[in-house]
Amino acid sequence: LMGLAIGTHGSNITTARNIPGVTGIDLKEETGIFTIYGDTREGVKSARNMLEFCEDTVPIPRRMIGKVIGKSGRVIQEVVDRSGVIRVKIEGDENEAPISEVVEDGMIPFTFI
Repeated sequence: LMGLAIGTHGSNITTARNIPGVTGIDLKEETGIFTIYGDTREGVKSARNMLEFCEDTVPIPRRMIGKVIGKSGRVIQEVVDRSGVIRVKIEGDENEAPISEVVEDGMIPFTFI
């Protein structure tokens, strides 16, 4: 998630540093924690919203995968568009490592970022 927060070539941090009221942003690489300094609460809050990401995994019954994804991916794309989700990972994707979480038989984990 730190890569998403930093952005391509540091673009998100640069943009956050340029928000009016933000005086500085430090990153502790060992922990992935950003510290945002500023003159205004609004500026600091805006920068935090820009740099803060979370991840949640939802187990979906295998028999419902087609309905969740939808024809040509339309349903899952609508979820992404309406929710602000940046990325959806599905266990079993060829390019993704398996999720180590214990999941009930017949359930496929969808991870939303």
